[in-house]
Amino acid sequence: MSLDLRSQQCPGCGSLAPQIFRETFRDPYFGGDYRLFECSQCGLQYWEPRRIIPEFYERAYLREYRARHEGGLKRLKYYHLEFFKHFPRFSGTRPRLLDVGCGNGLFLKQARERGFDPWGIDLDQYSVRFASEKLGLSRVLALDLAGFFQKAQQENWRFEFITAFEVLEHQDHLKDFLDRVFRLLVPGGFFAGTVPNRENFFRIEKTGSFVDYPPNHFFRFNQQSLKILLEKAGFERVVVYDIKEPFYKYLKSLEKFTWQKMVRAPKNVGGNYKRMVKIFRFFRALCLRPVLLFPALILRERISYPVLYFQAQKRREVHD
Repeated sequence: MSLDLRSQQCPGCGSLAPQIFRETFRDPYFGGDYRLFECSQCGLQYWEPRRIIPEFYERAYLREYRARHEGGLKRLKYYHLEFFKHFPRFSGTRPRLLDVGCGNGLFLKQARERGFDPWGIDLDQYSVRFASEKLGLSRVLALDLAGFFQKAQQENWRFEFITAFEVLEHQDHLKDFLDRVFRLLVPGGFFAGTVPNRENFFRIEKTGSFVDYPPNHFFRFNQQSLKILLEKAGFERVVVYDIKEPFYKYLKSLEKFTWQKMVRAPKNVGGNYKRMVKIFRFFRALCLRPVLLFPALILRERISYPVLYFQAQKRREVHD
């Protein structure tokens, strides 16, 4: 089958090489039409057109955003903890940390306890209100990075650390975003975070699930495309790898994946049948997990996981 190639510039590496057309999608929330392309040079996949719609987050069309508004997310994600493996604790001088897309502030609360001076921004004003009122975080603002950057320029704010967990895939102007991050960092400062892994072993296209589509996600990364993107943005010492899930979570993912492959059933079923679904899932786990335990041990070191962690450093100036 011949490839459908288009002549346009990759928003990641900037290549003018032919871009591969992959699919079309109609947004069920606002009715927009989108096209997915893949760069033939760096492998980045991106949607056209790209425009962030703040109302999408504020109206909480997706379950996770509703949980943030209601305070339902009470634990840090395992990928947040990956950052603290590299930067565990500080004493004495408190390094400034800006979390872009801070949500309800759980990561910032943990960062404060570990010796950071926590700052945060998020488009979702309801999540920001929760972080401020419930968690006592005083430097959390309902702004996008462009708005915060202007304010930071006026106040001469700079940061030793900037984090962005599950944020890059939401951006409409990726290069501008990374340029602002770079300029907000002090020389030698670190940029770290996570993105969904396009090469996730457990990835299954689910009917009725639009999490990985516009206007929620505009980019799909693999390790190569993310590393090239950060290097093109001027960062050095770039590290990108997929985060191994905790074993229980991994086994649960393998169970769901195996079941879907066996019966081709949708993963998310709920509504008025939630109790019945919970009972069904209990018995499914009871039957499948013991059988999958040995294959799980073999596969654990050989597959790609759902989340990519990245870490990069702003180069130090000669006269620092």
